[in-house]
Amino acid sequence: MNNLKRLLCLVCALAAVLWMAGCGRLKITDEEALEILNDLIPKAAVINDIFFGAGLPVGGEVPESENSEALYIPVSPDSPYQSVKAIKDAAEQVYSSGYLSSVYVSMFEGTSANGEEDAAVATISPRYKEIGGELRINVGFPSYSIRRIESVRSAHITGNARKRVTVTCSCIIQGSDRETELVLYLTQENGRWLLQSPSY
Repeated sequence: MNNLKRLLCLVCALAAVLWMAGCGRLKITDEEALEILNDLIPKAAVINDIFFGAGLPVGGEVPESENSEALYIPVSPDSPYQSVKAIKDAAEQVYSSGYLSSVYVSMFEGTSANGEEDAAVATISPRYKEIGGELRINVGFPSYSIRRIESVRSAHITGNARKRVTVTCSCIIQGSDRETELVLYLTQENGRWLLQSPSY
C-alpha cells in the first residue's frame, strides 16, 4: 500500500512538472506563423526603410554640407509620419519593445563611441528629431540598401522558449525568384504577435 502511495505521489509530481514546463510556452502553429509573418513583413519593410534605408522623404532641397555635423531637414509634409510618436506607433505594431529599445537609441537619441552621453568624440547624432514641433531627418545619417522580403512561402516553428518562438521560413527576396531560408523570432506583447528580430 505504501508503495502504491509513493508511486501515485511520484506520478502526480511528474505531471505537475510537465504541466509547469509547458505553461510558459507560446502557443502557435506553422500555419498561424505563416499568416502572422505575411501580415507583419510588409509593415516591417516600411519601418526598416524609415530606420535603416532611405528614411522619410525631405520637404525640400538638401543643402550641401562640408562638415560632418548632423544636418536636420524638415520631413516632407506629404509623409504620413509627422512626429517621433507617429513613427514609434507604427514600429510598435510590428516589432517588440525589446527589439525596438536599442533601435530607438540610435534613431531618436543618438549614441557615442565610448558610451558617454556627453562625449564629444565619435558621437552619432540621432536620425530623427523634433525641432520646434516639426519632425526633421538627419540627412547625414548613414542609410543602407536593405534586402526586402516580398513574401513568406512557408514557416516552421523550430523553437519555442518561454517568451519567444523561433520560425524558420522560406521567403522570396525582392529582385530574386529563388526561395531563401531565414530564421525570424516572434513574441507576444499585449495579445499581439510581433517580430523580435530584424526582418531584412
